Amino acid sequence: MFDHSNCGIGAIANLDGTYSHNIIEQGMTLLKALSHRGGTSKDGTGDGCGILLQIPKTFYGKKHGINGDFAVMMTFLPKGENDRQLAKDHIYETIKELKLQLIKEIVVPVDASFLTPTATQTEPVPTQFIIDMTNQAETVLYKLHRFIEQKWKEEELSDRTCYILSCSSQTIVYKGLLRPDELPRYYLDLQDERFTSNFCIVHQRFSTNTKPSWNLAQPFRYLAHNGEINTVSGNINWSNARAGLSAYPEVFPICNEKHSDSANLDRTLEALLHENFTLEDAVTRLLPKAYEHDARLSDDLKAYYEYCGLKQEAWDGPAGVIVCDGHKLIATLDRNGLRPFRYVQTENQIVLASEIGVLNTPLEEIKVASRIQASEILCVDLDEQTVTTDADIKAVLSTQKPYREWLNERLIKPIATHSEQFLTEDFEHTAKKYFYTNAEYMQELKSLVENGKEAIGSFPYTAALNMLQARPQLFFDFFKQNFAQVTNPPLDSIREKSVFSLTTTVTSVTSLHDERLDYPVYEFSTPLLTGDQWMALSEEEAFDPRFIFLEYESTLKEAVDQLRHDVKKAVLAGSRLLILEQEAEGKTIPSLMATAIAHEVLVEMGKRLEVRLAVCCADARLPIHHAMLLAYGADIIYPYFCYEYIQHQTKLFADEAYDNYIAGCNQALLKLMAKMGVATVDSYRGSKVFEVVGLDQEVTALFTNQPSLFGGKTFEDLDAMMEDGVDISKANEYQNMDSVFMNHAYSKSFIKELKATIQANDYEAFKSVMEAERGRLINVRDCLSLKATEPLSLEEVQSTEEIVRHFVASAMSYGALSVEAHRTIARAMNELGAASNSGEGGELVERFGTITASKVKQVASGRFGVTYDYLKSAQEIQIKMAQGAKPGEGGHLPKSKVDEHIARVRYAKQGVDLISPPPHHDIYSIEDLAQLIDDLQTTNPSALISVKLASLPNVGTIANGVVKAGAKKVVISGFNGGTGASPKSSLKYTGLPWEYGLFQTHKSLLENDVRHETWIQVDGQIKSGYDVVLGAILGADEFGFGTMCLVMLECIGCKQCHTGKCPAGITTQDQKLRQRLKEDPTMLKTYFTFVAQQVRELMALLGVRSLAELRGRTDLLELVSPNPYHLTLDWLEVLPVNQPMRVENPALQPVHLNESEVNVIDTQLRTLGVQLVSDSARTFQTYGYAGQSFGAFMNESVKLIHTGYANDYVGKGLSGGQIVIKADETTREKSIEDPNYTNHHLIAGNTILYGATSGSCYLEGRVGERFAVRNSGAIALNHGMGVHACEYMTGGVVVSLGSVQANVGAGMTGGLLFLYQAKYLDEKLNQSYVQVFEMKDRHREILKDILTDYVKQTDNPLATKILKNFDDEVHQFTLVTSADYYQLEL
Repeated sequence: MFDHSNCGIGAIANLDGTYSHNIIEQGMTLLKALSHRGGTSKDGTGDGCGILLQIPKTFYGKKHGINGDFAVMMTFLPKGENDRQLAKDHIYETIKELKLQLIKEIVVPVDASFLTPTATQTEPVPTQFIIDMTNQAETVLYKLHRFIEQKWKEEELSDRTCYILSCSSQTIVYKGLLRPDELPRYYLDLQDERFTSNFCIVHQRFSTNTKPSWNLAQPFRYLAHNGEINTVSGNINWSNARAGLSAYPEVFPICNEKHSDSANLDRTLEALLHENFTLEDAVTRLLPKAYEHDARLSDDLKAYYEYCGLKQEAWDGPAGVIVCDGHKLIATLDRNGLRPFRYVQTENQIVLASEIGVLNTPLEEIKVASRIQASEILCVDLDEQTVTTDADIKAVLSTQKPYREWLNERLIKPIATHSEQFLTEDFEHTAKKYFYTNAEYMQELKSLVENGKEAIGSFPYTAALNMLQARPQLFFDFFKQNFAQVTNPPLDSIREKSVFSLTTTVTSVTSLHDERLDYPVYEFSTPLLTGDQWMALSEEEAFDPRFIFLEYESTLKEAVDQLRHDVKKAVLAGSRLLILEQEAEGKTIPSLMATAIAHEVLVEMGKRLEVRLAVCCADARLPIHHAMLLAYGADIIYPYFCYEYIQHQTKLFADEAYDNYIAGCNQALLKLMAKMGVATVDSYRGSKVFEVVGLDQEVTALFTNQPSLFGGKTFEDLDAMMEDGVDISKANEYQNMDSVFMNHAYSKSFIKELKATIQANDYEAFKSVMEAERGRLINVRDCLSLKATEPLSLEEVQSTEEIVRHFVASAMSYGALSVEAHRTIARAMNELGAASNSGEGGELVERFGTITASKVKQVASGRFGVTYDYLKSAQEIQIKMAQGAKPGEGGHLPKSKVDEHIARVRYAKQGVDLISPPPHHDIYSIEDLAQLIDDLQTTNPSALISVKLASLPNVGTIANGVVKAGAKKVVISGFNGGTGASPKSSLKYTGLPWEYGLFQTHKSLLENDVRHETWIQVDGQIKSGYDVVLGAILGADEFGFGTMCLVMLECIGCKQCHTGKCPAGITTQDQKLRQRLKEDPTMLKTYFTFVAQQVRELMALLGVRSLAELRGRTDLLELVSPNPYHLTLDWLEVLPVNQPMRVENPALQPVHLNESEVNVIDTQLRTLGVQLVSDSARTFQTYGYAGQSFGAFMNESVKLIHTGYANDYVGKGLSGGQIVIKADETTREKSIEDPNYTNHHLIAGNTILYGATSGSCYLEGRVGERFAVRNSGAIALNHGMGVHACEYMTGGVVVSLGSVQANVGAGMTGGLLFLYQAKYLDEKLNQSYVQVFEMKDRHREILKDILTDYVKQTDNPLATKILKNFDDEVHQFTLVTSADYYQLEL
């Protein structure tokens, strides 16, 4: 499993050429200022920090007598003498082999007296080896450290104790498992005044790894990275596959899965540098711009990106990166710009960091205050003392070679026409062989074919787990897609489509360097080809295409071995294009299996860039199937039989049907990539972002190095499925009705029988129904039985009333549910002494503090109704990071459902669409989550903060990070929980059963000694007392019930929740249908009492007195016998909680501001403002650098006037408060000389006014990305905005007096935006949502009132000029809004 982390980064460089010790001290100050972005374990151990700087030649001369040309290899060596000597012997041996001279070996002086037990236990011995570099090139150091690492690996010396931090003649790294304040105390060198540099890069780590280590601290040899590479598995394969083309094949493989994503990125960068790419060039190739849809980009630069993309796939994911080779220091962001990266420049220095104000630079000394933007590069030449911006760098890169000329010589773009030639001899036989069903066509394919869109469903996914079905199954069904949560965000492929690309090129790469191309370059807009495109590619003689037929007669296992042989044979014969052909009468290897095997063979041969892989398949038909093929290595897909099947099924003309199908698949592919936080298909290809579920270890090993999670079907089972001959064309996994093919949860008969027992108040009948349901083997837990022990009497066991208090009605929003259903559930749970969750749609204010109030208030990405009062009314505040049924996706409440009351609770206008973004736009990393937790805790100190996660293999490590971030409860949601609306593919193919995720979370928190300080809740198809007991044994304290609450409100399980036509009046806003629902909590209360009673009886049988005693007692479980599905749960171990639970909120530091004076503040004071809420209106003035979340959630009683700069999240959730951020006097003087100066001066960061509902926010300068995202009522003014301004906005007013950047108004369905002197709006507006409209008198009045108030607050020169000439200047403004909102305004 990869280690992932997030963090804070920073760099300082002297621009006057001076070397000083002071810059190192400044680096330590910067690190400490970012301490809140780092993680700390329970015992106080830091997650790691470090510093990269120049080798101080003077220091080595004076202290060690070392002069001349030399390099320093900084290492960690083991404490054990034998291992340390073995490691050193390999160092000496390699130095000798490379004919180098070792000048000196230095054990680095350290002070370890203060280290924590965890840090001490794993502490290495930092040792330097000084190498004579006389007449030596830097390349020899590359070979030196790589050869040493290879020898250490052969000796099985652990990376965690045998590690090379840096090996260079220019730079050196000091790092460790330390906190920022400990780094200079530990390394005594850093205290020495003779230790000087002209730059430093620092990094503070926040790891979600359960065991942070010394070697994984950053910086690495070249870079410090803040973020996460989502495609690292594929990137590693692609990087290692370059061995055959590298100038130094002997150093490969350079990457491996034991290293973190950042370490592998560093290694790939190093390899490019040693292929003689410049630092700027290498960084740009690894983290390229989203150029595909940028109309303003020069053709030369587009050609550069296109050419580079043929040879280097992007490392995709949120990434703020600082790189240095000792000569140049470069800072850049990923293509989405998802990390904050601010910088200030003074006369003699430039300071870059995740936040502004980290050194408290005097405001009057700042010449430039700005930020790095998506894919931009800022380069500091340390030798020449110059700063070069992105435009100048890219101008050089794009013209260094004739890229467009080279591309045009070879580029071929086959037209996407449909001259399909179907060769299937027996259509019916083939359809049956690949398990095509009538239900699948009607429920999924038909929507793609007729509407060009994925089919939408609702309710839980009810079919039994695939590994628990005896019927023949499609091989794709044994895979579940991973998704982004917490440590990185999912993306929005609809509203932010400009950064996405499915463009696919097919060529043979024969050189890593920039030179003329040897082979044709076929370019397609999607990897999904039409018949004509397929014919053109498959007949390209230059590629010498070879068909590898997947038909076999023997066994599948033997066929796999033969496939490996066939792939190698074709490659050695010179083929540059392998075509996996599934057309056959007999048995065939599943296309996914064949693709994964062929891809791995090509990687192992070092031929993956030279040889391309095309799949001509019969079994793939849904977008998720195509995504799997891509994720396991396919370059091109031609689903020939799906096309033929469509032609047989549809009444549309074939061309129209195929076009619709491909368009729908493309849209779905982008969405599937976005769920993982990946924006380009080139990065997604080979990424392996799926989990194998239900295949045994031998089969699973074809796809991953990770163990099989649950065991399952063997090669023999898969063979038998193909030979079965059972006609499953009438199987239906979409309707919850049992059949000979599969069992279903929530079957119509189950719902009917269960309701009858509740209505009759018949507990014994209830138990019988639940026993029968459990015996139908729907879920993993149904395959586990309880071991009887010495029983207890019921009187000795926790009471029913106490057990019920552990139950929660899971999050279901008002909007998805009718108000009657929402109220009834809350009332029932409150009367029982349990809790209900409001869901993400807010709650009517009149319910606060009543019997119908939800105790748990949810904060989701849409932030609907999240106000100061909403948060203060909560006993628990839950941050919804993911939903088990559709993780990584947002939501859309259509305007037809937005009635007067829903509009009021969500702070919107009736009749306007309401969109929830896929990510929280203030959570792109774990440290961002920590900030939101701090925001919420500061707003309501008495509330417990919980975080909801979806079950994943690494959810335990994520949960540990969540707890380090400050959460006191973690909720684990299973994949088959309910939803009001979701693509059907998400319901089936995403996420894992909660049994695994729950236990891993319990285990992880125990290992980190925080389990007794954290509650764990689980949800996802929990129905019975058995489910509760099994959940408790696997680690849960609380149990969420969702669908069962609806069943007790007369839900009949018709799966029409998404249509708004619920016949029971539960999931609808239709007044007539809602009248059918009786607001009677009786059935709910009876049901929960029965469940609690069953729990009580089971605990008595098991001999335990309480749910608390059950936690981790897996010794009470055993697999049912017989076990026909080969289920294995090797990960289970006995892990009881032996410490008493002590879940306590943190003590918050009081904040004292003086109303009568200007208060100087710095970035350490975060979430300032909400603490000052009172019964009377007050105004506070501040000066300096405002920390994150300045003014967040303030109500109307507080006004903040700040002079200086602010960071991210200003005015988040603003609830009536007033914020004014004014320019300092130096900036003001410059703006008087030039009224437009303010428009170029970045005064505040990203994601300002996220989820604001009312109040005002004036900013006298430019702001960063996503200004006013999901604003629904606040008034704001600024002097220019970054990309994605006013995204998802539903109300309020924004005035911008400066230039704006791309994608303005994406997802904006309401509110008004006034732009001054706007240019290029045709390119910058997201015209799928917003347009330019004529200003009416009312709009002019609104604009003038805002400008008048702004001038009153700031006396800004530009705004003053506009106001003085308003009648003329008003014509310089452009009104932007949505068509629906404009009509409603009129």
